[in-house]
Amino acid sequence: MKLKIEIKKGLRALAIFEAAKGVLILLAGLSVFSLLHQNIQIVAEQLIAHAHFSPAKNSPKIFIEAAGNLTDGRICALLKPAACGLPGAGPNGLPF
Repeated sequence: MKLKIEIKKGLRALAIFEAAKGVLILLAGLSVFSLLHQNIQIVAEQLIAHAHFSPAKNSPKIFIEAAGNLTDGRICALLKPAACGLPGAGPNGLPF
């Protein structure tokens, strides 16, 4: 009997962990969605400054350049696979 109780506790902990991961991924996707129609290169520069990285180093420079090449169409292409499973999504997976 104790084994069944331990299994139920383990499954409940796993379910809570998986739900927290799902919420985290949903919040990350919504934050990326909020970047539409913004200058993402400026957002990337602010993020690097906030993290106290040196923009002159190689890795932050690559990140800033990649952010400068990111367009609204590319953001939608990144969000499309994640949005395909959402209820209310249109035929292309996005609600718009």
